[in-house]
Amino acid sequence: MGIALVGQDNLHRVVLHERDTPGGADIGLVDLTVRCALDHGFHVVLEGTLSAAHPGQMIEALCRDH
Repeated sequence: MGIALVGQDNLHRVVLHERDTPGGADIGLVDLTVRCALDHGFHVVLEGTLSAAHPGQMIEALCRDH
């Protein structure tokens, strides 16, 4: 398969019109998007300015599950 580029900034700023805040909806959307791409056989590049304080647990879970 190909490569899925998941842009955290695009999801929270463009899709959700959110600011980068703890517990924001973008964290769940990033998680679902990455998991969907992986489930369909894509390699995934998750990019953005990701603070460990906000999506850290989600990223750790993605790595662990992958």
